[in-house]
Amino acid sequence: MTRDLAADPAWEEKDLGASLPDSLHACSVCLPTWDSIIGYEEGREKVLKRMRTGYPRFFKHPAVERLFDNAKAEIAGDNEEVIVLPTRLAVQRAHRWVERQAVTAVRIASFHGLQVLVVPSKAKADANAYWRFAGEVVSSRQAQDFLDGKMREGSKSYLIARSLSKYTGSSPEDTFIFSSGMAAITAVLRALPGVVEGKKRCNWSFPTLIV
Repeated sequence: MTRDLAADPAWEEKDLGASLPDSLHACSVCLPTWDSIIGYEEGREKVLKRMRTGYPRFFKHPAVERLFDNAKAEIAGDNEEVIVLPTRLAVQRAHRWVERQAVTAVRIASFHGLQVLVVPSKAKADANAYWRFAGEVVSSRQAQDFLDGKMREGSKSYLIARSLSKYTGSSPEDTFIFSSGMAAITAVLRALPGVVEGKKRCNWSFPTLIV
């Protein structure tokens, strides 16, 4: 039974870590006090261990964690770690970036149709940084579908693009769908050199990856 947050809002200490809304695929979480917010930012165990969900690029959903564990058990060797990515192009970009950052060889593997980057344990932090800052993540729904044996063939993004184009006034061919907002921003940054050749880019504030 899900919680009716309109009638019973999450705001007390006992609600720390509760999903908002009370849904399997929620990506917001209750941090009811200023201290809990600081505790989350500082990585305090007493806060993190109560988190049931979180922003996908920073908090791996339990279904995504299980997907990673399954891929690691089947593909990784001793002293190796994995990250699962949503497309072939994404894993190729991650491959280039992690090798450059970690100065070590990494490899790409297929896991029942999904794309996996296999890295030495010492490069796990760099692989996680790609996941976080490029935004090319596997969604909790995609992970759950895989774990439940309900993976669908092909992409339905063209249907979403067609629906969105009715509201934006653009054509479906000029409407692009990404796995996260950061993935969209990163794609724009990749495209800029082709728009204005010979110009440099300057990035303020939050770091993004150019791959």
